[in-house]
Amino acid sequence: MNNKLLCDCTFCNLAPTGHPKNVSGDSINSTSIEIDWAEPALSTQNGIIVSYYIILTDLQSQKTKEYSRLGSHFDIVIGSLHPYYRYQFAIAAETAVGKGPLTSPAIIRTNEDGINVT
Repeated sequence: MNNKLLCDCTFCNLAPTGHPKNVSGDSINSTSIEIDWAEPALSTQNGIIVSYYIILTDLQSQKTKEYSRLGSHFDIVIGSLHPYYRYQFAIAAETAVGKGPLTSPAIIRTNEDGINVT
């Protein structure tokens, strides 16, 4: 008897094997940035994406903060940052089973104090 367990990923969840695509970030003002992305390739989602995990590191102090966004949202505005600081960020998709791989880190700098981008 063949005891192989067959799993159609349409019906079972696994952690994603791909990362979000088209990741970009822009400074909104001296204390806020906006990060946006597209979902991972369908073949690498391995189930329903329930959330996105964003990790943001202040490159001056090396302090890291983590954020989460529902799976139906593809952007986040992060405020209360320092003026004219460099931040590194990366994003991972998450199913009910776990997180997938992080994107390659990207770097963004907040604007100088008093400069807003509209």
